[in-house]
Amino acid sequence: MTIKKINILTTMFLVLFGVGISQTAEAARLWSAGWELGSTADTGTSYIEARVNGSQMTIDTTIVHSGTYSAKVTGMSSGVKQLSGIIPSTAGTNGPLYARGYLNITTLPSAENTIIEGDGLYRITLDASGDLRLYDEDGQIGLESSALSTGVWYRVEYLIDRTAAAGSHVVRAYINGVEFAGSATRNLSSGFFTLNWGGNGNGEAQTQGVWYWDDLAVNDSSGSVQNGLPGVGSIRVMRPNAAGDAAATAGLFSDIDEITPNDATDFIQVDTAIPANYNFESWANVGGVSNDRITLVQVGLRHRAESAASAAFEPQIKSQSGGTTQTGTNYTHNDVTWHTNFDEIPRGYKLTSYTDPQAGGAWTPALLDTMIAGVNVTDADPDVHFSSIWALVEYVEIPTPISAPPTTAGLRFFGGLRFFGGLIFR
Repeated sequence: MTIKKINILTTMFLVLFGVGISQTAEAARLWSAGWELGSTADTGTSYIEARVNGSQMTIDTTIVHSGTYSAKVTGMSSGVKQLSGIIPSTAGTNGPLYARGYLNITTLPSAENTIIEGDGLYRITLDASGDLRLYDEDGQIGLESSALSTGVWYRVEYLIDRTAAAGSHVVRAYINGVEFAGSATRNLSSGFFTLNWGGNGNGEAQTQGVWYWDDLAVNDSSGSVQNGLPGVGSIRVMRPNAAGDAAATAGLFSDIDEITPNDATDFIQVDTAIPANYNFESWANVGGVSNDRITLVQVGLRHRAESAASAAFEPQIKSQSGGTTQTGTNYTHNDVTWHTNFDEIPRGYKLTSYTDPQAGGAWTPALLDTMIAGVNVTDADPDVHFSSIWALVEYVEIPTPISAPPTTAGLRFFGGLRFFGGLIFR
């Protein structure tokens, strides 16, 4: 099977707080990243959006799949791993894990190059002909010949699953939803710790190659939503633009609305066990349109404790002022270092909302326009600082409907045939 050049737009036909009942977050979407925080910075354990190994993955605003930013792999040096990644569990996991990344190639590598990798257990490579290969630690599983061309966005997904007995482990890879290689008879030696996208992921000694990654996602198999391949999806980020239903002890929405998060430059402070929440900019303001289908909304927090002791808090969201509140996982932070979404690995989003907390139906662009989101601090000893709060929105573009077909007015009929524009219809 050879995958021809596919325009990704065609596949898109086929992804706070007032009085109310608290709802817990669903857990199948572990992590999302569209690089919409505008940085690949990795300050030790305090990375802003993803852990980055190697200095040659940069933010780009010219070639993007959606939103404002993508991550550009370029200027590769011999043997340097240039991978962004997440760690789903400090103890590792057997999966199954389902991952997605959108890939756009400007310059193909000079030889086979690892563009997806994890723990030496599995990898996907790209070569100078645009061929893709899927490997695990025991060797090549499959090949897709001449699959990828330059200047096209491709949805590259993969499945890794070690839950069955040895000899029945699963590794599969897909382009635009079509499997190009896979096996359910593998023997993976350990659980999964990292999922990485980038280049030179197997220590290759190559310097040629320019490509872009955007709109990354990782699912597990829990719950009833997003419990398989992530599928089609684009990512944008919405920022606070006004006060909400509850104010922080100190600071305003303007202290938490910047892209990229500026950490100690300005922030809100919460000194007691209270919520702090905010209205957000409109969906149109971030480039969305009214008929986009919203897949999910995740609430992100950039935070630190005022001193090295344990504070606790949880993200929250609702679709309207005074409405029903959905609450995410409560977690702690016990040091003065700025972190994203958690105080320790893994740092996936702690609140993923698939439906409107108020009415239970799907999120819509109109509901996003009245959304209020923020944080509820449950232990403010020590005080907690928040540098940025944002809403990550995954959506599917719905093509604009074609105008109604022409009527039969003005058509000429001869012997049961209709003549129109040089065509004959029987």
